[in-house]
Formats: sequence, C-alpha cells, structure tokens
Amino acid sequence: MDNKQEPIVKLMNDCGIGNDINFCWFQPRMSILNTFVKQFNGNVRRGVPDAYLFPTLEDVRQQAAVWMDDNNHHRPHEG
Repeated sequence: MDNKQEPIVKLMNDCGIGNDINFCWFQPRMSILNTFVKQFNGNVRRGVPDAYLFPTLEDVRQQAAVWMDDNNHHRPHEG
C-alpha cells in the first residue's frame, strides 16, 4: 500500500486491524515497488473481486486463496 498521509489510510488501517488484515507499506522513496504492486493489484482485481460477489469476508479469503494458488502454480509467467 502506498505510504501517503491520506485520511483513507488511517481508516483502512483501523478496519484492517479490526478484521485481522495486515497491510504492507511501501518503503519511502522506493517508487519502483509501486509499479510492481499496481500491476499485481490489477491482476488480483481482474481475477477475484471483479468476477464474484462475496457475502462474507471468509468467502473473499477462500476465493483469493484459490486465485493465488492458480496464479502462483498453474499459470505461465514471463521472466
């Protein structure tokens, strides 16, 4: 997550703590990380939330785990 001092950051962090979610923050002055994270986030959004409606947080976690397994072990990656 970008380390900007915006009101939404505190709100997201407070919500995350209340729901057992840990956020990863960028190191200051490491803008190259932002490129990789934005690409990854776009892939996750297209693969999980854009494709499903979730009634519970547990359903989100379960579908995300399925997506991560497929992405990490079954899809070809360039590199």
